[in-house]
Amino acid sequence: MKESKPPQAVVCDLGGVVINIEPEAIPRNLAAAVGLPVERVAAVVQDEQLVADHDSGRLTFDQFRREVERRLGREIPPEVFDASWNSLFRGVTAGMERLLPQLRKCARVVALSNTSARHDQVFSRLYRDVLGNFERIFKSHKMGLLKPQGEIYKAVLEYLNLPAELIVHIDDRQVHVDGAAAVGMRAFVATSTDQVADQLRQMGLPLG
Repeated sequence: MKESKPPQAVVCDLGGVVINIEPEAIPRNLAAAVGLPVERVAAVVQDEQLVADHDSGRLTFDQFRREVERRLGREIPPEVFDASWNSLFRGVTAGMERLLPQLRKCARVVALSNTSARHDQVFSRLYRDVLGNFERIFKSHKMGLLKPQGEIYKAVLEYLNLPAELIVHIDDRQVHVDGAAAVGMRAFVATSTDQVADQLRQMGLPLG
C-alpha cells in the first residue's frame, strides 16, 4: 500500500503505550495475599478466555472475582482482590504527556483499549489529564468487542469517517497491530515514546 499522504488520525492503545503497566503484579500480589503459588494464580487470572469474557463485558467484576475464587478454591475478600487487580498501573509512559498535545495539533487522536470496567474506573481517575488529549476513548468492555477482532477496528473507522490508509494504529502487541492492518490501517508496535514520535514523523506528521 502506498503511504504518500500523512495520516489524518492516530489510534493509540492505552496500556503499554500511553500508560505504563505491569500485568505480572496482579498474580504476584494476589498470590501473596491468599497464600498460593504465583504460577497457580497467574494461570487463572491470566486465562485467555476468562480475561476475554471480562474485558468484553460478558462478566462483571464481581462475576470475574467469583470465578477466580472458584478456580482457586479460595474466598478472596473483595477489597483484597480489588487492590491486587488494580496494582498493575505504573504511571504515564515517559514523554507521552508532551507528545499527545503535539499530536493533537496535526491529527485527530483517539484511543482503543482492551480493558475491564474496573480498570477503566481506576485509570480514568488516575490519568485524567493525559487522557483528556483523546477525542474519544474506545473501550472493549463497553463495546462487547476485543482487539484483534476486525469489528472493533471497523467501529473506530466508522467513527473517524476517514479512509483506513489515512489512519495509524499504535499498539504494544503485534497481534493487535496485525488486526488493524487487516482492515487497511497503517499500524506499528510501540517500543518507546521517542520511537512512536519518530515513526509518525516518517509518515509525514509535523511533530516538534
